[in-house]
Parts: sequence; C-alpha cells; structure tokens
Amino acid sequence: MLFAQKGRKEICDLPLRKKVSKYDNVVYIREGWGNKTEGSFWKNGTYYWEAWIEGEKVGTKYFDIEDAGQDFMPGENPYLSVHSLRLLKDLTTMSP
Repeated sequence: MLFAQKGRKEICDLPLRKKVSKYDNVVYIREGWGNKTEGSFWKNGTYYWEAWIEGEKVGTKYFDIEDAGQDFMPGENPYLSVHSLRLLKDLTTMSP
C-alpha cells in the first residue's frame, strides 16, 4: 500500500501474489503505474510504502518527492556540485 504521510491518505493498493523460494533472501517487486505528463500525479511531500504478507506488516519504506523545479541548460545541475573527479582504468581487463 502507498500512503501520503500527510494525513495518512492511502493512494494505492497493489495486491500481488508471487511465489518466493525459501532460498531467496532478496525479492524484487516492480509493480506500479504512472502518467506521461510530468508532475500530474506525484506532488511534493513525504510518502511511504507498506509491505504486507498474509495480513502481517513486514516493512515500511519512506521516500520524498521534491519539486524538480525549472528546466536547466545542459551541463547545469542545481542539485549536485562536483568538486573533483578521477577516472581510472579497469586494470583487470588489460592484457600484460
């Protein structure tokens, strides 16, 4: 289930049945929906997913949606400032 933290409003419930081996310690669930129009669904705020298995809550994950703001010119990024960068060769693939 997906909730908006503000007011604990349920946004989505995606029931899913998936067979999982007892030997799998990691399982990926990639279900969802979307809208091609940017900004038409997700609004700024904190949201969280709850995972339930057979009526028992097994996990909660919070995430934030931030305003992407205005369009920027290529090469501009107001969210990341690189101070230095080093590029190294992968020596494991080089022949002697």
